[in-house]
Amino acid sequence: MRQPKNPYKRVSFKWVDAVSEDGWKSVSEAIKERPHPVSTKGYILHEDEYCIIIGQSVSYSRDKDEWEVNGSICIPKVWANR
Repeated sequence: MRQPKNPYKRVSFKWVDAVSEDGWKSVSEAIKERPHPVSTKGYILHEDEYCIIIGQSVSYSRDKDEWEVNGSICIPKVWANR
């Protein structure tokens, strides 16, 4: 039995992530931190005006008769690189 055609679009999505550290350091060190550039590759599972949800791997489950995802991430649209 063949797997149905994957309905999800494959993308490479570039965005910036927040940077966080714990522990004591000087303010002069802290203000040197910058957001971290990220590139996420996968399949668009959902997209709206607020976010994009990307899944790393998708597979069709015959037992459940639905698509499943492994490794999903919800990225706020305001974090996207323009």
